[in-house]
Amino acid sequence: MNQKSTIIAFVISFIVVGSLVALFTWKRAEPKGYIPIPTSQPVENEEPPRVLPQPVVDVDNPSKQDDGKVNAPRFESARIQKSSSNLIHALMRVLEGGEAMTTEDFVAHSIMSEEAAAEFNKALSKGHVPLNPGTPVTEIGSDNGKVRYLLNFRNGAKGIVDLVQGKDGKWVVSDVNLPSAEELQDGKGGGIALSDPLGVAYDFVRASLKADYRMVRKLSDPEKVSDATIAGLCILFEDGNYHLRQKMPIRGMFSNTSNAGFLVYLANPQGDASGNMGLTMQKNSSGKWMVTEVALDSLLDDYAKRFSDGDSVYFPLVKNPKGGDSIALFFGFNEDTLTPRSVRQLEIVAEVIMMEGNKKLEISGHTDDVGSDAYNNSLSERRALAVKKILVERGVSPDKISTKGFGKSHPRRTYSPGTDIRTIDEVRSENRRAEMYLDF
Repeated sequence: MNQKSTIIAFVISFIVVGSLVALFTWKRAEPKGYIPIPTSQPVENEEPPRVLPQPVVDVDNPSKQDDGKVNAPRFESARIQKSSSNLIHALMRVLEGGEAMTTEDFVAHSIMSEEAAAEFNKALSKGHVPLNPGTPVTEIGSDNGKVRYLLNFRNGAKGIVDLVQGKDGKWVVSDVNLPSAEELQDGKGGGIALSDPLGVAYDFVRASLKADYRMVRKLSDPEKVSDATIAGLCILFEDGNYHLRQKMPIRGMFSNTSNAGFLVYLANPQGDASGNMGLTMQKNSSGKWMVTEVALDSLLDDYAKRFSDGDSVYFPLVKNPKGGDSIALFFGFNEDTLTPRSVRQLEIVAEVIMMEGNKKLEISGHTDDVGSDAYNNSLSERRALAVKKILVERGVSPDKISTKGFGKSHPRRTYSPGTDIRTIDEVRSENRRAEMYLDF
């Protein structure tokens, strides 16, 4: 009996010891840094952590001195200079103190000039500065081999960093424009305005997106970019709810000492690519870059596809026979009342007119080809007067506005015998309109 009890006790001890050894071995096999996740708190309910840029120093391969002591991780310039994205992320980490790097490291590896380092150190003179956690950096675009980024600081201040790619394929810092430490500390830091073509193009588009008519006018040549074009552009952006796409929204097409051209890529509210616009710029006699031409064909086409349906037609800018652009407003069949969308468009036009104190406005009313000449002449006049009424209610002086009804004598589109009824309806809907010509 005693021998049997001894055997049983030995077996139990063997099982217990074996279990402890297996458990210890399993724990040792866990990866370094392993942290068990409590099953009582589902991971999917946790707030996702902020994703930081990839490390830009080689933390797995520290250097050693002769005495065997480990130095700080070495500066990995090859990886930093591999792409413009890597370099801008490295500079972000210098500003926020994310790595044991300094501007002197960038200067020593010929990634940054001493002048650019001084601009960084100006912002860093009172310690590291936080960037906006939601959108720390914005890609502005490229021009003549230069890629520009906008740094967004937490207090609302902005900074500019330009990067270029050398002949060896490595990216380096070409120019820096940052707020001072005082501006970053006191919360009064504002934007950075640049006078080069890319900077003016970006400011022009941003002002248009915000419907800042005065700034748009200030950045464009009044002899080459009409008030109608400015009003139409602001209408398109506001009504279409467009915004600049995230990845390199502005790309230089050509550039020299006096002329430049850019393609601006836009996205719709869903973030999908949604048309583009072209900007041509020239340097005037005083050395200031200004927008001299705005090409909106692609954007107008996208706008019309998104908002035109059945009897409703929307494309706010049309070519005027006298030259330049006219603002177009469209009416339903046999109607002389404006839609809420048209009223909002007129509010924008009213602000542009009142901004230009010496401008006058010519409104022409038009109809489709259904009905007699006499009836359509009367209807077209009522349409022109309906537009004038809204403008006067919005503050435009009546003596600045002239109206005229053309009936069905000035169609925008025509159709030939045998045309299908759907096409005929489309043609007629485009002819039921009022046009505003701001430049006469």
